[in-house]
Amino acid sequence: MGNFCKSTVVSLVVVSLVFLSFFTISSLCFAAEDISREIAMLKEEIKGTQAKLDKAKPGQTLEAITLPVSVKNMQKILVSLNQKAGDVKNLAVPINNLNIGLKALEKATHNNDKPGARKALNDMTAALKALEAEVAKGDREKTIQKSSVPSKVSSKMEGFLKEIEKAKSLEELRVVLKNMNFSKEELDQLKAEIKNPPYSVKLKNLEDQALSSARVKMDVETQKIIEQKQKEYKKRQDNELNLLNQQARTKLQIRRTSAQDKVRAERALPPPDPPTTMVATRPVVKDPAKITSLIPQPLVIGAAFDQLHIIGENFGRSGRVTLSIGTKNTTLDTIAWHPDSIAVKMYSHLKEFFREEALNAMRDGEIIGRLWVHAAKNIATSEVRIHTSGWNLTLTPQITSISSEEIRPGQEITIEGKFFLAMARDSSVTFTFGSRNINGNIHYWEDSVIHVQLPSNVSGLNFTRGALKVKNFQGFQADTPINFRPEKEQLTLRDPISHGDGGLGAFYDYGWSGTFTLRDFELINDWKVFEYWLNVYEGNCSYRDRPRTGTPYPRTVVEGSYGWNDCLRCLNFITIEGPRGTNYR
Repeated sequence: MGNFCKSTVVSLVVVSLVFLSFFTISSLCFAAEDISREIAMLKEEIKGTQAKLDKAKPGQTLEAITLPVSVKNMQKILVSLNQKAGDVKNLAVPINNLNIGLKALEKATHNNDKPGARKALNDMTAALKALEAEVAKGDREKTIQKSSVPSKVSSKMEGFLKEIEKAKSLEELRVVLKNMNFSKEELDQLKAEIKNPPYSVKLKNLEDQALSSARVKMDVETQKIIEQKQKEYKKRQDNELNLLNQQARTKLQIRRTSAQDKVRAERALPPPDPPTTMVATRPVVKDPAKITSLIPQPLVIGAAFDQLHIIGENFGRSGRVTLSIGTKNTTLDTIAWHPDSIAVKMYSHLKEFFREEALNAMRDGEIIGRLWVHAAKNIATSEVRIHTSGWNLTLTPQITSISSEEIRPGQEITIEGKFFLAMARDSSVTFTFGSRNINGNIHYWEDSVIHVQLPSNVSGLNFTRGALKVKNFQGFQADTPINFRPEKEQLTLRDPISHGDGGLGAFYDYGWSGTFTLRDFELINDWKVFEYWLNVYEGNCSYRDRPRTGTPYPRTVVEGSYGWNDCLRCLNFITIEGPRGTNYR
């Protein structure tokens, strides 16, 4: 009896195993055949799409060759494929690769990216071949393995899985999940279910959609904030520069007005006594001699035909002409004398005679003397301007003051002194900072005052002690110290802070907390922290260690956390300020 029972039991076990084996193989073969139909349809669709790309004319868009229609057809096939073979373990990888390839194709189609579309189709072809290889293997029991224990889900769980299939947004799904009140055990079971297609694919799509939307929103808000801050910063800089330039222009105007008033006052004074010994004061005469103009002005002394023509009235028929510079005077040789004009010769020896007096008689780069016409009735006089050419005077510029001891790009300054002489091609103002020589933009130049601007495009320099050099047309130069104050610029550094994927993981993540260390380095080239702030989009973010404004230390530590069914999305901003055109690290 025992042997019979044992034999019977063995027989039953063998029969059962054979039956189960037959059932399993049959069902899996059916699944494989069913999948093969999907594979064939997808293969044809990919082939047709590639043909569309090959036939596309230059400049023709992907929409024009109906690629979006092909994408929709493939989406339908893949949805069916996911439903029929989603729980087959060894098919999950190639199917997932097909989903990834289709998503890339969809993106390329949207962006009208033909090379991207070709690459996506090639990737899908490779994934399809891998799927065919798995399905075609001879040993069905090993090739297609279903989960050893069928998943048993509650009606509550089934309801939520259906909600996943219907959901149009991640936020919509989160609301549903919160209302489900799943236990920890149910969440663990949910975790196992949604890790596989088609749920994993759907959640990934929803996640990508949510992240893309969040990114766009964050970028728009961020750009708006940064642009507004840059606009305000530029306005402050422009106001500061305008104030500095206005101060320099005011100083120039005061200096010019003062010089003009001095000249006018000198010319309004009665002329000095003539360089002769007067026995008695001459009486006031009727129709006195008067000088109205001198030709040329300024006068060049020393050339072979250098003459001075004195134009006026009532000179009479004869007399003499004297020239005085400083404390010296001499009589000039008369070439012609008429009642209304006189011509005198200006010999080169006059330069030697007056050389010692010339430097003290300089004004606006010219030697200022006085001409005397000793006529029959009276002595007429006029100021005479003499060019320094050929005098061999060492007219080295002298800088007595500058309106600012610091200068920044675009700033104007007024330079005061003497012997700048007249503006000429060889006249220049140069700023020297380190190894760089920068020519100033000259706005005004006369013998005793210059108004110059440092070009606004100067960059790449830190604060530098330098020199300002003035060179007159004779080639002589003078310099004075001046410091370069760099134009500042601001950069806003952005650090995304995130944890949790906000999609798949959010449905079985029970919360998280941690820290993020950002910008752990020291700024260089005189860059410093200007300001900082934190924008929180999801979860909780706060500062543990803050950057130190006014220092080169931007190091930041942020604490982040979030609860169940949530994630962390924050943006940390640090605005730094430093010399324009230099590196901050």
